[in-house]
Amino acid sequence: GCLLEPFGADAVAGPLWAGPLHSAATAAAMRADAESRGWLGDRGHARRLTRLLDALVAESEDAALDATLFKSLDDVARRAGVRTPGRGELAAELKKRGWSAAPTHVEGKAVKTGAPFSVVVAAARAVDAASKRPG
Repeated sequence: GCLLEPFGADAVAGPLWAGPLHSAATAAAMRADAESRGWLGDRGHARRLTRLLDALVAESEDAALDATLFKSLDDVARRAGVRTPGRGELAAELKKRGWSAAPTHVEGKAVKTGAPFSVVVAAARAVDAASKRPG
Protein backbone atom coordinates (compact mmCIF):
# COMPACT_ATOMS: atom_id res chain seq x y z
CA GLY A 1 0.00 0.00 0.00
CA CYS A 2 0.81 3.67 -0.07
CA LEU A 3 2.89 5.08 2.76
CA LEU A 4 0.47 7.99 3.09
CA GLU A 5 -2.70 5.85 3.52
CA PRO A 6 -2.78 6.20 7.34
CA PHE A 7 -2.84 10.00 6.96
CA GLY A 8 -5.93 10.21 4.76
CA ALA A 9 -6.74 11.90 1.48
CA ASP A 10 -5.42 15.31 2.58
CA ALA A 11 -1.85 14.11 3.19
CA VAL A 12 0.91 16.12 1.56
CA ALA A 13 4.59 15.42 0.98
CA GLY A 14 7.44 17.57 -0.20
CA PRO A 15 9.42 19.37 -1.21
CA LEU A 16 8.58 18.78 -4.85
CA TRP A 17 10.06 20.88 -7.65
CA ALA A 18 7.76 21.19 -10.63
CA GLY A 19 10.04 23.44 -12.64
CA PRO A 20 13.69 24.36 -13.11
CA LEU A 21 15.80 24.73 -9.99
CA HIS A 22 18.34 26.98 -11.70
CA SER A 23 18.47 29.60 -14.42
CA ALA A 24 21.62 29.30 -16.53
CA ALA A 25 21.48 32.97 -17.51
CA THR A 26 21.07 34.12 -13.90
CA ALA A 27 23.88 31.89 -12.60
CA ALA A 28 26.24 33.11 -15.34
CA ALA A 29 25.28 36.75 -14.69
CA MET A 30 25.88 36.36 -10.95
CA ARG A 31 29.33 34.91 -11.60
CA ALA A 32 30.21 37.63 -14.10
CA ASP A 33 29.08 40.33 -11.66
CA ALA A 34 31.12 38.86 -8.81
CA GLU A 35 34.15 38.63 -11.09
CA SER A 36 33.78 42.25 -12.24
CA ARG A 37 33.69 43.36 -8.60
CA GLY A 38 36.89 41.44 -7.79
CA TRP A 39 35.11 39.11 -5.39
CA LEU A 40 36.44 35.86 -6.87
CA GLY A 41 39.79 34.27 -6.14
CA ASP A 42 41.63 31.30 -4.68
CA ARG A 43 41.83 32.32 -1.01
CA GLY A 44 39.37 32.56 1.88
CA HIS A 45 35.87 33.87 1.18
CA ALA A 46 36.76 34.59 -2.46
CA ARG A 47 37.62 30.91 -2.96
CA ARG A 48 34.35 29.77 -1.38
CA LEU A 49 32.34 32.21 -3.49
CA THR A 50 34.16 31.09 -6.63
CA ARG A 51 33.41 27.42 -5.89
CA LEU A 52 29.74 28.18 -5.17
CA LEU A 53 29.19 30.25 -8.30
CA ASP A 54 31.12 27.79 -10.49
CA ALA A 55 28.93 24.96 -9.15
CA LEU A 56 25.72 26.94 -9.80
CA VAL A 57 26.85 27.65 -13.36
CA ALA A 58 27.83 24.01 -13.97
CA GLU A 59 24.57 22.68 -12.51
CA SER A 60 22.52 25.02 -14.69
CA GLU A 61 24.33 24.22 -17.96
CA ASP A 62 22.47 20.93 -18.40
CA ALA A 63 18.70 20.85 -17.85
CA ALA A 64 18.91 17.09 -17.21
CA LEU A 65 20.79 17.80 -13.96
CA ASP A 66 18.19 20.22 -12.63
CA ALA A 67 16.15 17.73 -10.59
CA THR A 68 18.90 15.12 -10.26
CA LEU A 69 20.04 14.06 -6.82
CA PHE A 70 23.69 14.24 -5.86
CA LYS A 71 26.18 11.51 -5.02
CA SER A 72 28.53 11.96 -2.05
CA LEU A 73 32.20 11.68 -3.03
CA ASP A 74 33.05 10.02 0.29
CA ASP A 75 30.33 7.37 -0.22
CA VAL A 76 31.55 6.74 -3.76
CA ALA A 77 35.18 6.45 -2.64
CA ARG A 78 34.27 4.08 0.19
CA ARG A 79 32.37 1.81 -2.20
CA ALA A 80 35.11 2.01 -4.86
CA GLY A 81 37.91 1.39 -2.36
CA VAL A 82 39.84 4.46 -3.54
CA ARG A 83 40.81 7.92 -2.31
CA THR A 84 38.01 10.49 -2.46
CA PRO A 85 38.07 11.90 -6.01
CA GLY A 86 37.89 15.60 -6.77
CA ARG A 87 34.40 16.61 -7.79
CA GLY A 88 35.59 18.23 -11.00
CA GLU A 89 37.62 15.19 -11.99
CA LEU A 90 34.77 12.79 -11.26
CA ALA A 91 32.27 14.95 -13.17
CA ALA A 92 34.67 15.07 -16.14
CA GLU A 93 35.09 11.28 -16.10
CA LEU A 94 31.32 10.77 -15.99
CA LYS A 95 30.90 13.13 -18.94
CA LYS A 96 33.53 11.11 -20.86
CA ARG A 97 31.33 8.08 -20.22
CA GLY A 98 28.29 9.85 -21.69
CA TRP A 99 26.53 10.97 -18.50
CA SER A 100 25.51 14.46 -17.44
CA ALA A 101 27.47 15.47 -14.36
CA ALA A 102 28.47 18.60 -12.45
CA PRO A 103 29.71 19.61 -9.02
CA THR A 104 26.74 20.58 -6.83
CA HIS A 105 26.23 23.68 -4.73
CA VAL A 106 24.32 21.63 -2.15
CA GLU A 107 27.32 19.72 -0.79
CA GLY A 108 30.99 20.59 -1.20
CA LYS A 109 32.06 16.97 -1.68
CA ALA A 110 29.43 15.73 -4.13
CA VAL A 111 28.44 15.64 -7.79
CA LYS A 112 25.05 15.77 -9.45
CA THR A 113 24.56 13.05 -12.02
CA GLY A 114 21.89 10.76 -13.34
CA ALA A 115 24.43 7.95 -13.68
CA PRO A 116 23.72 4.81 -11.67
CA PHE A 117 25.84 4.45 -8.54
CA SER A 118 27.75 1.52 -10.09
CA VAL A 119 28.82 3.77 -12.99
CA VAL A 120 29.91 6.51 -10.57
CA VAL A 121 31.98 3.95 -8.62
CA ALA A 122 33.66 2.75 -11.84
CA ALA A 123 34.38 6.37 -12.80
CA ALA A 124 35.94 7.01 -9.37
CA ARG A 125 38.20 3.99 -9.85
CA ALA A 126 39.27 5.36 -13.25
CA VAL A 127 40.02 8.79 -11.76
CA ASP A 128 42.07 7.15 -9.02
CA ALA A 129 44.01 5.00 -11.50
CA ALA A 130 44.72 8.02 -13.71
CA SER A 131 46.08 9.96 -10.72
CA LYS A 132 48.64 7.18 -10.09
CA ARG A 133 49.98 7.09 -13.65
CA PRO A 134 53.36 8.77 -14.12
CA GLY A 135 53.63 11.94 -16.05
